[in-house]
Amino acid sequence: MSCSLSKKKNRGFTLVELLIVIAIIAILISIGFASYGRVQKNSRDTQRRSDLRSVAGALEQYYSDFNRYPPMLDTLKDDVLPSGSHVTYLKDIPTNPTTSTQPTYNLTGGGTQSYCLGYPLETVTNDKSCGATSGLGIVLTPQD
Repeated sequence: MSCSLSKKKNRGFTLVELLIVIAIIAILISIGFASYGRVQKNSRDTQRRSDLRSVAGALEQYYSDFNRYPPMLDTLKDDVLPSGSHVTYLKDIPTNPTTSTQPTYNLTGGGTQSYCLGYPLETVTNDKSCGATSGLGIVLTPQD
């Protein structure tokens, strides 16, 4: 009889063992969610930086055609060259992935000879400013 009782005790897991395994799985899942959120934020910030660089490139092309920067970003979508032909520098102005707003754009340095362009970011301190707009994480100017 004692032989059959000892075999019965060795089957399965104890409640403590199951609780430990469940706790470990819960910790791993929470770490995974935290990492996923951070990766998503980094991805959106990378997209914002890339969008600003493409807008800055379009602004420089506009400047080479008109010897001034445009009064607003929407001008980059359709404008008329001095020769009378229409030109498109950007098909669409990129928007912030979370708020769907265009980047901050301000003319500086006498009105049409310089600009600043910026976005708030999710993974850095937003302590930069562009003209009267503050709270930006990245700001580009023609020198950048």
